[in-house]
Amino acid sequence: MVPDLRSVSTHHQLMSDILCLLSLPFSVQLITWNVKSEQCKCDLTQLLDIDADRLTTGAGDQPLADIYAIGLQEVAFRPTALLFTDPWVVAFDRVFKQLDYVRLKQIRLVGILLIVYTKRHKLPHFRSIETQYTRTGFGGLWGNKGGVSVSLIMDGISLCIVNTHLAPHYENLEQRITDYNTITDGQYFWSNKKPNILSHDYVLWMGDLNFRIDDLTGDEIHDIILNAPQTQRSDHSVNSFAQLLANDQLNRVRHEGLAFSEFSETEPTFAPTYKFFVNTDNYDYKSRKPAYTDRVLYRFTVNAYDNLKLDLKQLNYKSHPQYKQSDHKPVSSLFHLKTKESVQRVLRKRMAPLGEFDSQELDAGVDGGDQQVYVTFHPITDWKVNRDSTAWYTITPNNRNAIDSMSPWDWIGLFKSDFLSTDELLSYVWANPVPSRWSPPDSSDNSTQNADNESAGTSDTENAEPWFSVQYSDQTLLIADQFRLVYVTQNGDVLGISEPFLITN
Repeated sequence: MVPDLRSVSTHHQLMSDILCLLSLPFSVQLITWNVKSEQCKCDLTQLLDIDADRLTTGAGDQPLADIYAIGLQEVAFRPTALLFTDPWVVAFDRVFKQLDYVRLKQIRLVGILLIVYTKRHKLPHFRSIETQYTRTGFGGLWGNKGGVSVSLIMDGISLCIVNTHLAPHYENLEQRITDYNTITDGQYFWSNKKPNILSHDYVLWMGDLNFRIDDLTGDEIHDIILNAPQTQRSDHSVNSFAQLLANDQLNRVRHEGLAFSEFSETEPTFAPTYKFFVNTDNYDYKSRKPAYTDRVLYRFTVNAYDNLKLDLKQLNYKSHPQYKQSDHKPVSSLFHLKTKESVQRVLRKRMAPLGEFDSQELDAGVDGGDQQVYVTFHPITDWKVNRDSTAWYTITPNNRNAIDSMSPWDWIGLFKSDFLSTDELLSYVWANPVPSRWSPPDSSDNSTQNADNESAGTSDTENAEPWFSVQYSDQTLLIADQFRLVYVTQNGDVLGISEPFLITN
């Protein structure tokens, strides 16, 4: 039961009680697949669990995830990969562009590829995005095995997504353990105050981990699989593969504290995902014992912050046996993560009618006052080719600390309205760190001659709203089309995206 807000004796008690009860989840969908050096030959929407007609996932009409992270292994590596976008990235780009997502980040280490997408309107919620990689092949000299990761701040909470391909073959268990420790010990991050993988608030780890099944022959494993129900169970009441999982190497090393003991895994209720004859559903169990090589694990720190308990829910964990172009079957999992910003939004909505708490106090109750700054652009109208034009924007929060954080080294980029990545920049201007006025502009202020009518000065009322202006010269507006403006900091963080607007002839 939510406490009666008016009956709570102190603000601190109110914060403590309500923060434990209210949040909106941030959803993350992970997909891992060893593609065996093959190019994409399939429809990816089922793999992504997307119902494109309803814009929902296949998991009980869940909305499309806020983040999709795709971890591939054994992606074909050719010299052209250094010059052109990999065909797998192109294939995923094609799907997500239609759904109004952007590619947040990607990193590749030889055949290990990690691609992260997010909803376009969610882009300003991510900060301090950083990538790292670790080679473990041939004693750390070659990147055919190893791990890549993306670290970021997501609505005030740190998240690290890891994709790994560990040492192969049944007999190389010790090397897999060494690979894990090399990756966790060797990756350092500099931009978000979380120095290594395990120090993040949330860690989602996926990949071809290559752990095998002990004490059973290939024939015995195959017989267990054949006698199991053909559909994956979600209630976990009876797991037909319990005998296989009891002999699974990953489960054993986790329980013994040798590797991945810091992580949790929901018990798989699907059949082993390796090794198949390509383009069939038949196991090649005479040459390789079937195994759960492809896995998704997670960890999070519940009490990482005062007055806020983090939480993670795993909504599904499944394989996709309909994909047959590799000797591995892909595996996916959908997570819901609690973040600071989701709690703050609920608090503001619930407390606004009381009129007793300001936004600064709410933010301090969540995270000690650290705030993410967001940029909102004024609607852009009447921009024309070969004519100087002005863009206006304001910030949230609009206090002095936020204003002082604006930098002349930030920039505002011009992009096509359906841009897929911030690499697709058309032109830019440097940001203006000083407010141009203290009230919203009107439509006439889109033209340059009206941009300087009001002196910047200082606000003369407590509730004044800072508005900043920048000018685009006629030399940067050269084609008629639909565009967006994107505010990017000197560190590469996106603080705001404008609504689409037309530049006309």
